[in-house]
Amino acid sequence: MAVNTVRKYLESGPPQRKARQPVVGKLAPFKAYLQGRVEAAKPDWIPATVLKREIEQRGYTGGLRRVQEYLQKLRSAARPDPVVRFDTEPGHQMQMDWIEFRKVEPMKDAARLIRRHFEGIVAWTQTRHSNGFIEAINGLFQAAKRKARGYARFETMRTVLFLIAGKLDLSRFNEHAR
Repeated sequence: MAVNTVRKYLESGPPQRKARQPVVGKLAPFKAYLQGRVEAAKPDWIPATVLKREIEQRGYTGGLRRVQEYLQKLRSAARPDPVVRFDTEPGHQMQMDWIEFRKVEPMKDAARLIRRHFEGIVAWTQTRHSNGFIEAINGLFQAAKRKARGYARFETMRTVLFLIAGKLDLSRFNEHAR
Protein backbone atom coordinates (compact mmCIF):
# COMPACT_ATOMS: atom_id res chain seq x y z
CA MET A 1 0.00 0.00 0.00
CA ALA A 2 1.33 3.43 -0.86
CA VAL A 3 2.34 5.89 1.85
CA ASN A 4 -0.04 8.55 0.55
CA THR A 5 -2.98 6.12 0.74
CA VAL A 6 -2.16 5.33 4.37
CA ARG A 7 -1.81 9.03 5.17
CA LYS A 8 -5.17 9.79 3.49
CA TYR A 9 -7.04 7.18 5.55
CA LEU A 10 -5.29 8.19 8.78
CA GLU A 11 -6.45 11.76 8.27
CA SER A 12 -9.98 11.11 7.00
CA GLY A 13 -10.85 7.81 8.73
CA PRO A 14 -11.98 4.57 7.17
CA PRO A 15 -13.77 4.63 3.81
CA GLN A 16 -17.54 4.91 3.90
CA ARG A 17 -19.34 1.96 2.39
CA LYS A 18 -22.49 2.44 0.39
CA ALA A 19 -25.47 0.39 1.44
CA ARG A 20 -26.48 -2.06 -1.27
CA GLN A 21 -30.05 -2.39 -2.35
CA PRO A 22 -31.44 -5.83 -1.55
CA VAL A 23 -31.54 -8.05 -4.62
CA VAL A 24 -34.91 -9.55 -5.39
CA GLY A 25 -34.32 -13.11 -6.55
CA LYS A 26 -36.36 -15.14 -8.99
CA LEU A 27 -37.84 -17.15 -6.13
CA ALA A 28 -39.07 -14.16 -4.06
CA PRO A 29 -42.57 -13.91 -5.61
CA PHE A 30 -43.17 -17.62 -4.96
CA LYS A 31 -41.97 -17.90 -1.36
CA ALA A 32 -45.43 -17.34 0.14
CA TYR A 33 -46.90 -20.04 -2.12
CA LEU A 34 -44.13 -22.51 -1.17
CA GLN A 35 -44.55 -21.76 2.52
CA GLY A 36 -48.31 -22.33 2.27
CA ARG A 37 -47.83 -25.66 0.45
CA VAL A 38 -45.31 -26.88 3.04
CA GLU A 39 -47.60 -25.91 5.93
CA ALA A 40 -50.61 -27.58 4.29
CA ALA A 41 -48.71 -30.82 3.74
CA LYS A 42 -47.42 -31.22 7.32
CA PRO A 43 -46.52 -33.70 8.77
CA ASP A 44 -45.73 -35.04 5.31
CA TRP A 45 -43.14 -33.49 3.02
CA ILE A 46 -43.49 -32.51 -0.62
CA PRO A 47 -40.30 -33.00 -2.66
CA ALA A 48 -38.62 -29.91 -4.08
CA THR A 49 -38.95 -31.24 -7.63
CA VAL A 50 -42.75 -31.36 -7.31
CA LEU A 51 -42.94 -27.87 -5.85
CA LYS A 52 -40.63 -26.54 -8.56
CA ARG A 53 -42.94 -27.97 -11.22
CA GLU A 54 -45.89 -26.24 -9.57
CA ILE A 55 -44.23 -22.82 -9.40
CA GLU A 56 -42.93 -23.19 -12.97
CA GLN A 57 -46.57 -23.35 -14.03
CA ARG A 58 -47.00 -20.04 -12.19
CA GLY A 59 -44.06 -18.41 -14.01
CA TYR A 60 -40.89 -19.38 -12.08
CA THR A 61 -37.81 -19.50 -14.35
CA GLY A 62 -35.08 -20.30 -11.82
CA GLY A 63 -33.34 -23.54 -10.99
CA LEU A 64 -34.09 -26.45 -8.70
CA ARG A 65 -31.20 -25.73 -6.33
CA ARG A 66 -32.70 -22.36 -5.26
CA VAL A 67 -35.98 -24.11 -4.42
CA GLN A 68 -34.15 -26.82 -2.47
CA GLU A 69 -32.16 -24.28 -0.44
CA TYR A 70 -35.29 -22.33 0.45
CA LEU A 71 -37.25 -25.46 1.38
CA GLN A 72 -34.39 -26.64 3.59
CA LYS A 73 -34.92 -23.53 5.73
CA LEU A 74 -38.63 -24.37 6.05
CA ARG A 75 -38.10 -28.01 6.97
CA SER A 76 -38.47 -28.72 10.67
CA ALA A 77 -35.44 -30.25 12.37
CA ALA A 78 -37.28 -32.94 14.32
CA ARG A 79 -39.50 -35.46 12.60
CA PRO A 80 -42.46 -36.96 14.44
CA ASP A 81 -41.97 -40.47 15.75
CA PRO A 82 -43.64 -42.90 13.30
CA VAL A 83 -44.49 -45.47 16.01
CA VAL A 84 -48.13 -46.53 16.42
CA ARG A 85 -49.01 -48.91 19.26
CA PHE A 86 -51.65 -51.62 19.05
CA ASP A 87 -52.45 -53.29 22.36
CA THR A 88 -54.30 -56.59 22.13
CA GLU A 89 -54.87 -59.59 24.33
CA PRO A 90 -52.05 -62.19 24.38
CA GLY A 91 -52.32 -64.72 21.57
CA HIS A 92 -54.35 -62.47 19.26
CA GLN A 93 -51.59 -60.56 17.53
CA MET A 94 -48.22 -61.39 16.06
CA GLN A 95 -45.16 -59.33 17.00
CA MET A 96 -43.32 -57.64 14.19
CA ASP A 97 -40.27 -55.43 14.68
CA TRP A 98 -39.91 -52.59 12.22
CA ILE A 99 -37.09 -50.21 11.64
CA GLU A 100 -37.51 -46.56 10.87
CA PHE A 101 -36.87 -45.66 7.24
CA ARG A 102 -34.38 -42.94 8.12
CA LYS A 103 -32.14 -45.53 9.80
CA VAL A 104 -31.95 -47.95 6.86
CA GLU A 105 -28.61 -46.71 5.45
CA PRO A 106 -26.47 -48.23 8.24
CA MET A 107 -28.23 -51.56 7.66
CA LYS A 108 -27.52 -51.34 3.93
CA ASP A 109 -23.86 -50.60 4.70
CA ALA A 110 -23.69 -53.66 6.95
CA ALA A 111 -25.30 -55.83 4.25
CA ARG A 112 -22.80 -54.59 1.65
CA LEU A 113 -19.92 -55.35 4.03
CA ILE A 114 -21.16 -58.91 4.60
CA ARG A 115 -21.73 -59.44 0.88
CA ARG A 116 -18.24 -58.15 0.04
CA HIS A 117 -16.50 -60.39 2.62
CA PHE A 118 -18.90 -63.34 2.52
CA GLU A 119 -16.34 -65.98 1.49
CA GLY A 120 -13.94 -64.91 4.23
CA ILE A 121 -16.71 -64.95 6.84
CA VAL A 122 -17.78 -68.46 5.81
CA ALA A 123 -14.16 -69.67 5.81
CA TRP A 124 -13.62 -68.31 9.30
CA THR A 125 -16.78 -69.97 10.65
CA GLN A 126 -15.61 -73.32 9.24
CA THR A 127 -11.92 -73.21 10.21
CA ARG A 128 -11.69 -70.53 12.93
CA HIS A 129 -8.45 -69.36 11.28
CA SER A 130 -7.77 -65.76 10.37
CA ASN A 131 -5.33 -64.33 7.87
CA GLY A 132 -3.28 -62.70 10.65
CA PHE A 133 -0.31 -65.01 10.10
CA ILE A 134 -0.18 -64.22 6.37
CA GLU A 135 -0.47 -60.50 7.15
CA ALA A 136 2.49 -60.80 9.56
CA ILE A 137 4.61 -62.47 6.89
CA ASN A 138 3.57 -59.78 4.40
CA GLY A 139 4.68 -57.15 6.94
CA LEU A 140 8.09 -58.85 7.14
CA PHE A 141 8.39 -58.77 3.34
CA GLN A 142 7.47 -55.08 3.28
CA ALA A 143 10.08 -54.30 5.96
CA ALA A 144 12.70 -56.27 4.02
CA LYS A 145 11.85 -54.34 0.83
CA ARG A 146 12.31 -51.05 2.67
CA LYS A 147 15.64 -52.08 4.18
CA ALA A 148 17.00 -53.63 0.95
CA ARG A 149 16.03 -50.74 -1.30
CA GLY A 150 18.48 -50.15 -4.08
CA TYR A 151 19.60 -53.78 -4.24
CA ALA A 152 18.55 -55.47 -7.46
CA ARG A 153 19.37 -59.11 -6.70
CA PHE A 154 16.88 -61.51 -5.13
CA GLU A 155 19.65 -63.05 -3.01
CA THR A 156 20.15 -59.72 -1.23
CA MET A 157 16.43 -59.44 -0.58
CA ARG A 158 16.35 -62.99 0.77
CA THR A 159 19.30 -62.29 3.08
CA VAL A 160 17.64 -59.18 4.49
CA LEU A 161 14.40 -61.12 4.95
CA PHE A 162 16.18 -63.85 6.89
CA LEU A 163 17.89 -61.25 9.06
CA ILE A 164 14.57 -59.60 9.87
CA ALA A 165 12.50 -62.76 10.30
CA GLY A 166 15.16 -64.72 12.14
CA LYS A 167 15.59 -62.07 14.85
CA LEU A 168 19.24 -62.99 15.14
CA ASP A 169 21.29 -61.50 17.96
CA LEU A 170 24.17 -59.92 16.06
CA SER A 171 25.62 -58.13 19.09
CA ARG A 172 28.13 -60.99 19.59
CA PHE A 173 29.67 -60.20 16.21
CA ASN A 174 29.14 -56.44 16.05
CA GLU A 175 29.07 -54.28 19.17
CA HIS A 176 27.13 -51.54 17.33
CA ALA A 177 24.23 -53.84 16.37
CA ARG A 178 21.14 -53.50 18.51
